[in-house]
Amino acid sequence: MTDQADPTWPREIWMAELDEHHNGTGMIVLSEFATVPRWEGDDERDGDFHRYVDADILETTEQYYKNQIEGERQARQLAENCLRQKDATMTTLFRMLDEHDVDYSHLIS
Repeated sequence: MTDQADPTWPREIWMAELDEHHNGTGMIVLSEFATVPRWEGDDERDGDFHRYVDADILETTEQYYKNQIEGERQARQLAENCLRQKDATMTTLFRMLDEHDVDYSHLIS
């Protein structure tokens, strides 16, 4: 068993196809890399593996990506607002410098 009160279970597994004469057990691995034969003729990993995913992942993936996209849109909007505010501030600054006949040509390339 485990010493943890609430163990962390894998979110996805890969299971090898059962052959014709299986004895009720199958090859199950936790890493996609473990589905690749290590050498030519590797009987343990030579075969088709099927990916099985925790149902929660399938149900929440779409919501996850929607949230990611919405977060990116909000970040873009914030950046655009900051640029507009900066432009307005710079316009005010240059107008004030013009009013006081301050030469700022060396600041602008």
